Amino acid sequence: MRIHFVTRHPGALEWAQAHGVPADRVIEHLEAEDVAAGDIVIGVLPPALAAAVCARGARLFALALQVPRELRGQELDAAALERLDAQLQEFTVQAGLSGAQALAELQALAAKRSDGPASEAQGAPRQTNPGIFREQ
Repeated sequence: MRIHFVTRHPGALEWAQAHGVPADRVIEHLEAEDVAAGDIVIGVLPPALAAAVCARGARLFALALQVPRELRGQELDAAALERLDAQLQEFTVQAGLSGAQALAELQALAAKRSDGPASEAQGAPRQTNPGIFREQ
């Protein structure tokens, strides 16, 4: 079993070290093939990679925090992560439909939705142009 810490952010690494987070290797990028059953991966991964890591039998942890809009896109140091109450959280990610099946499902869901006043009252945004991504 190996513990892979995946990050490009120095502040996240500093935070992890200050909190005693163990790691056998610290890397900026991870390939699913580098992970074996029983491994632990710590990092915020793209959904498809996260699902592949979990499918290989590894456990996935991420540094979870709520970043206010004004701090998004900025590099956060360990002190900022502390102020934002960063915590490790375990995730289990499973891939679902893909390709043509995913598209068909999205189209079916869009066809069923209600754009009337009831959905607006529940805070759902109203779609005014259902063909926004279609070529004109």
